[in-house]
Amino acid sequence: MTRRFVGFDDSYRVPVPVNVSRGVLCGPYFHLCGQLHMDGAGRAQDPGDLTAQTEGTMRRIYDVCGHAGVAGADLAQLHAFYRTDGSVDEASYAESLGALVRDGARPAVVLTPIDSFPIAGTEVEIDAIAVTEPDRAEGAGPGGARARRHGDIAFGEASYAGPGDSPAVQAGAVLGDLLTALDAVGAEPGDVCRLVAYLRADLPAEQHDAVLARLAQGFAAPGPVFETMPLTRFAHADEAVRLEVVALGG
Repeated sequence: MTRRFVGFDDSYRVPVPVNVSRGVLCGPYFHLCGQLHMDGAGRAQDPGDLTAQTEGTMRRIYDVCGHAGVAGADLAQLHAFYRTDGSVDEASYAESLGALVRDGARPAVVLTPIDSFPIAGTEVEIDAIAVTEPDRAEGAGPGGARARRHGDIAFGEASYAGPGDSPAVQAGAVLGDLLTALDAVGAEPGDVCRLVAYLRADLPAEQHDAVLARLAQGFAAPGPVFETMPLTRFAHADEAVRLEVVALGG
């Protein structure tokens, strides 16, 4: 399969030399590295301003897509890592991010609140995946999970917004909601090839293990590739589990 690499140009530099591309196009799949709102010297623009940086970062994403000949309508997933001290209303931020999406695209959106970035003044970094396949579908679960399918690949995300249940109970509820959303776009549990669980960093070991055990029950062996990411902060006080999946049909 032919690959095309979109490199860094003089208007967009990082503070240290890195051997990476801004994006790699392989067949119908275009993967972008994390985009930042930076100047040509690798400094954050509009430091401390989440709104302005989100707008600038989305412009970067569309710029990279343009260099690769990928349409904005092909965006299938956005993953925004945004800095917050707890004062950012995530629902409002998600709405403002969605308003920046162009050309009728309806990507799956993953939001990850974090405490800091290595580059001073940075408020957000956004990863993106675009898929040029024309066959598309979207689905939702009753608890708010979202799934988006482009061709044979589907992306999904779900978080917990209920009462303060145990982390293991939350994991079961979030996974069930997410699998319902995937089913709505024609993806089965056996199609899930990657599962990422975002968990509270302060979970005791027994609760952490109980979450992993509950998630494992949702898949037949050998199951998907799995990883956990500890978070020190969530949007809701009772929230302890978020999930992100990639599924591939066939």
